[in-house]
Amino acid sequence: MSEQEEQDVSEEQFLELKSQLEAAVESAEQSGESDHSEIAECYQQLGIIENMLDGDPLVARKHFRRAVEIFERVLPAVDPALVRSYCDLAMSEISLEKTDAAKTWLAKAERIVQKNRIQNDPSLITFYTASGFIERSNDHLEAANTCFEKAYALAQQFLEPNDPEWIQHWSNLAMIRQDLGDHTGAKEMLCQAITALKQEFGDDHPDLPSFYAGLATSEHMLGNYTEAKQLFENVLARELEMYGENDPNPGLTYHNLAETEKELGHLEAAVSNSRHAFEIFFNLDHELAEDELTWLSENDPHFDQFMKTLKERLARQDATLDAANDSSFPTDSHSEGISHD
Repeated sequence: MSEQEEQDVSEEQFLELKSQLEAAVESAEQSGESDHSEIAECYQQLGIIENMLDGDPLVARKHFRRAVEIFERVLPAVDPALVRSYCDLAMSEISLEKTDAAKTWLAKAERIVQKNRIQNDPSLITFYTASGFIERSNDHLEAANTCFEKAYALAQQFLEPNDPEWIQHWSNLAMIRQDLGDHTGAKEMLCQAITALKQEFGDDHPDLPSFYAGLATSEHMLGNYTEAKQLFENVLARELEMYGENDPNPGLTYHNLAETEKELGHLEAAVSNSRHAFEIFFNLDHELAEDELTWLSENDPHFDQFMKTLKERLARQDATLDAANDSSFPTDSHSEGISHD
């Protein structure tokens, strides 16, 4: 069986389990018998499966919230079983950038941890992981690193060697090590994450470009510019295939590739990539547009011609948009196009 076939089987199994869990909770809700730990566990598993299948994070949060609601009704307030539920919900809030909400759930989990003096328990893996993200959002990088390291140490006790969750732990450690300037350590973690991701899901997993981009960044910061260039080029090809030209992901990769070409002394290639980055950033009103424009104005030998051609193309796009608006709304009033002057 090929890796893709194994992946399809695994996904089919998850979907089948999801269907069974949904049927269980629906039956319990309709019969008014949802206040049981078993039903809370079903909601918990539904949230986990939604995340594992890269589903809707709002749906995952809804499941985790329902699990918490039921657990809080049927369990004592300091029951250790609540720690995992609070932490899963906190991680769900973090994925939606709801940091304040995540802090609230983590605080509840921490009270239980302290009350019961919990030290070696699988639920603490998520607790320390979520705490790490909170500390990082507050720019407490050393504290965040400590939290991620604690989560990693607990994972070594409780996770099987082939558990896909390892990928997230390596990713978290790589992220915080890059923040702290430890690019050798980050590179080590990223290589492990990439190897595991490819073994588990194959070469076409949509998260691979971001891992390779992180690896390319570490190679660049370590002075390995040739390696960084090759990695950025591979990432760019995949991102253009996934997102198209007018997206911040390839825009950032064009920018990073330009920075690497500068270090290699390849001015022509740097200018070309910087032009692509500027056009994407300009169209998206991205904060890096001004930086790209400043560098191009000082280093692009054909800067004036580039800007003239760009303005002419934008004017044609505006004219096409206006014509489309006129045809769609045959009235005397329509929205004005954005000025690019």
